[in-house]
Amino acid sequence: MFIRTARDDRSMKLDGYKLGDLYLAAIKSEAEAAGVYSRLAEAVPEGYMRHKLRFLASEEKAHRRDLSRLFRRETGKRFFRLPLESPVPMPLICEPRPGTPVADVVESAMDAENAARRFYLHLSRRYPAGSNEAFLLVFISNMERGHYLLLENERAMLEAEANFDNPCP
Repeated sequence: MFIRTARDDRSMKLDGYKLGDLYLAAIKSEAEAAGVYSRLAEAVPEGYMRHKLRFLASEEKAHRRDLSRLFRRETGKRFFRLPLESPVPMPLICEPRPGTPVADVVESAMDAENAARRFYLHLSRRYPAGSNEAFLLVFISNMERGHYLLLENERAMLEAEANFDNPCP
């Protein structure tokens, strides 16, 4: 089944996945995003952007912890191993490799944050409205929207400073 909302006309097909697999995909995505933001923070010059990227990395780590708690509660599994490949297709953030334009990484991160926002919003609908699980997932979805806006601002700053095509060192 495709899920549509009035505020977001793009669909996200989640019904074919087990709840545990959705959580594993989310946890993996958050862990990968934290790593990319940390690596990009070290690749950009010292300044506001570096601080914002470190902030995003810490936020993604917090999301991973919260989602891990939900996964354990839902599945009863105390320990788990993240799969090598995500069981659910999710956009990846471009790795900050030498020569990769910083703007490319930021743009791919914006896409990933927007997809994560939609994913958590749709996942929240698997729970009764007003439940703690639904509240947390909507809260994380809203935080992902904030991450998107922060990255959008950084992209605009890169363009304004003519650093748009600067490569990662």
